[in-house]
Amino acid sequence: RSFNEAQLATAAASALLVLPYFNDIAWPFANESIRGAAFPLNDPAWSLFFELFVNVVFFVWVVALRRRRLAWLLLGSLALYVAAACSSGALHGGWSLANFAVGFPRVIYQFFLGVLLYELKDSLGLRLKAIGPWALALLMLAFGLRGQWITPIALFIVAPLVVIGNARVDVRGAARRVCLWLGQLSYPLYIVHFALFRLVYAATDASAWPPMTQLLVIGSLAVACAGLLAAADNAVRRRIGMRLALRGSTTPA
Repeated sequence: RSFNEAQLATAAASALLVLPYFNDIAWPFANESIRGAAFPLNDPAWSLFFELFVNVVFFVWVVALRRRRLAWLLLGSLALYVAAACSSGALHGGWSLANFAVGFPRVIYQFFLGVLLYELKDSLGLRLKAIGPWALALLMLAFGLRGQWITPIALFIVAPLVVIGNARVDVRGAARRVCLWLGQLSYPLYIVHFALFRLVYAATDASAWPPMTQLLVIGSLAVACAGLLAAADNAVRRRIGMRLALRGSTTPA
């Protein structure tokens, strides 16, 4: 292996604090390795770090500075994002030592673009509702295409059109319940699937399994764990909500 016990302990302690561990180590991943991962024990946690960061930026911009206009923030962060991506050669940067700096302008631009799209969903969303399904189909098609401009076009044009075009889609009945369940499952599934993959490979002879068996076993474990995390999250939210409501009802007028 390419790391020692001290490096593993440092990576684990950093992960518990949701802090990056900068290194140039080749961390094992199945039969291959990932070099320089900022969160080597659970690689997707890099995005959680940047989400926490951008929430601080959101508080400072909207609450502390009382600024509402997003145009300059969007344009500035987009310019920095493109410059950093061109410098590092990584448009999807932020996950490793080599491209970690890209993550800061990237998350600011994407987060506040989402804020802007949310503000425009009632006006622009109605006019673009018809193109939502077509934009989604184009985005799915982009995963199977190769080319220098496929990723930038999908990221900067098609993906925002998918969001704003589908923002006013009215889903009802059983379909709405399914969508809500998938939405609650999506983030915990994202945050546990990498770690579970590594654990299964470390604890079993998964490399010898057929690809479909790997998908079914690891996928089932990931969905089950994500479901448990989503249920726990809902329970904690309900309890906190009840306490806040009780506190509000007992506060003297």
